[in-house]
Amino acid sequence: MSRESLVVELARERARSERLERALHERDRQFERQRENLKLFREILDTSTAIIYAKDVDGRILYVNREYERSLGTSARDVIGQTDDAFMPAKIAAQHRANDLRVLEEGRALQWEEQAPMADGSIHTFISLKFPLTDVRGRPEIVCGISTDITQRKRAEQALRESEARFRTLVENAPQAFVLLDVESLRFVDANENAERLYKLDRASLLAHSPVSLSPPTQPDGTPSDVAAAAHVSAALAGELQVFHWTHRDAEGRDVPCEIRLLRYPAEGRRLVFGTVIDISERLRAEEALRHAKAVAESSLAAAEAANHAKSQFLASMSHELRTPLNGILGYAQLLAKQPRLDTRLREGLESIQRSGEHLLTIINDILDLAKIEAGKLELQIAPFRLAEFQRSLISFFSVSARSKGIELIRAADPELPTAARGDEKRLRQVLVNLLGNAIKFTDEGHVRLAIRRDPSRPDALVFEVHDTGVGISREHLAAIFEPFRQVHDAARASEGTGLGLAISRRLITLMGGSLEVVSAPGEGSCFSFALTLPAVATRDAGARPTARAIVGHRPPRRTALVVDDIATNRAVLSNTLEQLGLRTIEAENGEQAVALALAERPDVVFMDLKMPVLDGFAAIRRIRATPIGARMPIVTISASAFEHDRGRSRDTGADAFIAKPFRYDELVATLERLLELEWVYEGEEEAPIAETPARELVAPERARLLELTRLARRGNIPALRRAVSSLGRREPTLAAFCSRLGELAREFKVREIREFLASYPTHEHAPLNQGRSAP
Repeated sequence: MSRESLVVELARERARSERLERALHERDRQFERQRENLKLFREILDTSTAIIYAKDVDGRILYVNREYERSLGTSARDVIGQTDDAFMPAKIAAQHRANDLRVLEEGRALQWEEQAPMADGSIHTFISLKFPLTDVRGRPEIVCGISTDITQRKRAEQALRESEARFRTLVENAPQAFVLLDVESLRFVDANENAERLYKLDRASLLAHSPVSLSPPTQPDGTPSDVAAAAHVSAALAGELQVFHWTHRDAEGRDVPCEIRLLRYPAEGRRLVFGTVIDISERLRAEEALRHAKAVAESSLAAAEAANHAKSQFLASMSHELRTPLNGILGYAQLLAKQPRLDTRLREGLESIQRSGEHLLTIINDILDLAKIEAGKLELQIAPFRLAEFQRSLISFFSVSARSKGIELIRAADPELPTAARGDEKRLRQVLVNLLGNAIKFTDEGHVRLAIRRDPSRPDALVFEVHDTGVGISREHLAAIFEPFRQVHDAARASEGTGLGLAISRRLITLMGGSLEVVSAPGEGSCFSFALTLPAVATRDAGARPTARAIVGHRPPRRTALVVDDIATNRAVLSNTLEQLGLRTIEAENGEQAVALALAERPDVVFMDLKMPVLDGFAAIRRIRATPIGARMPIVTISASAFEHDRGRSRDTGADAFIAKPFRYDELVATLERLLELEWVYEGEEEAPIAETPARELVAPERARLLELTRLARRGNIPALRRAVSSLGRREPTLAAFCSRLGELAREFKVREIREFLASYPTHEHAPLNQGRSAP
């Protein structure tokens, strides 16, 4: 080979080598691009939320993505090379295999719903798209699958179907008629069974009608049915709930009064209104019957109220008429009983008068209490009280009567009993006084025991028991003993009472939240018991124990009381009692006099009767309160009316306290102590004298006024003197002490003392005008 040929051949070989290198480099680049594309493809498959997998023609798994691993709770290395039988239930695996073979046979993509077990053991439903991959000859050799979990959607669809079924069941079985109205055609498009019954039409016939065609031409108010229906439907379409009465006419021609409710029904592309139709025929008949019954009841109630009013008027009148003389009887009995050095016979007579009066008062109170309880007007007065002292006072009250019959009166106290409790002491005492009085009355030998103990089953509850060894009560009489005016014992014992005590006691205990029970048998005695919630309170809240010592006066300065009553006996008994307590008294016999004296004399306290001629107590109180002098003057109403409305009315009118006639000495003392802050002087104590300011130290009026007062005193014209002193005191406050001293002497008609008092102030022409005056 020539040199030239060799060079040419070498050049050609070099060119071929360079082309080969370029080809190899291009193939490497293509391979790298394919590898990167494959990596990207895998990343896409692994980030997909669908399950992706590939299987060969024998069903062996060739590839799974990460979602497959996560959902089924496995890994690629555990499933690649395995068939579905290895980790799926046989039935599910067989279904998958059948679907794979059909894709291979038909050589096209197919879609099914398939199931698969999840990592938590549950079976989920998937929508699976499967398609074949072919070899170079076009024969399918791989099945690829993409499965999306539709379990939640299937559950939602199932829930929706169940909800629709439930709703349809409710609609069909609802007591109302339901209709669906197409606004464009004004025809019913749906209805339930009750609508068929209401209109007397089957569903097919009903859906051929409109609301107007099933209504009379006009409604009861005269509006044409088509006009009224259009207005209601338009308002419902605008979003307003329509509720109205309507008259429909059924297929038999019967008019049916109905209540209609219309509201817009949401529907895509259609204007629908949903209606509820209720037949109100029975309701209207019931309302008419109710109106008639109400009219009858109102008529009966008016008659009953008139009867109750008449009864209340009678009881109020009876109470007033009986309490008025009792006020004098008991008042003087209390007053005289407090006199020292009474002989035994006289004291026993006074005690007999007081016992008889108290018995009559008890009967009156029982009748009034029963009327109040029946009318629901009895109110409890809740306050703290001391239990041991309460129990001891009851035993002390009955000790004499028990001793006189030769029976033992026992006080049984629970050592764990609280010192003080909160409740209505007055009503509780009323009940126990009745029970103890009955027990002693019907016990001839043995004992009567009063026990108060804690109730272990309830906090703050106390049990009260009155047990006796008396005659007992038979079974057939036990229920009757609580009836008003019923007495079941022999005539001799029954004549001692009214038959009201137990009836009132049971009702009072019920009002206080308890139940009065009795266990008894003839010859074995009786036990009455009840439990009440009486919360324990601190001892200091229960108040001090009242003293039994007699009051003989009060510490200076001396106080004045105005006693107002149209009955002289009532004025006298109250005035005498107040004077025994150390007060000075003045009297008025009607409201008009009371107002004049209250403003002229300025008493420290006014005791005002309510029912009086000329001007009653209520009007008198209002007039006094309307003046600067009387705005803060303590006023106590004292009335024979024991009804709560009189107490409330007197309080509303301006009274500071209310005392019922016949008044009780202790209540009167307590009221005075509270309103006047008196410090009492008791028997055996040295009574401090009420200081009198020497006349020459009082600020006196000018000479002309003194001369006028002296002339009136010399003539004995005491009424004119009192008016002049009252006028002078109002005009010149600096003379208040002078006028008060002179007015006091004038009220008591002490003419000599008046003249001596005025004579202590020189009135001759050359006497200094300021003689006898102290600095203001």
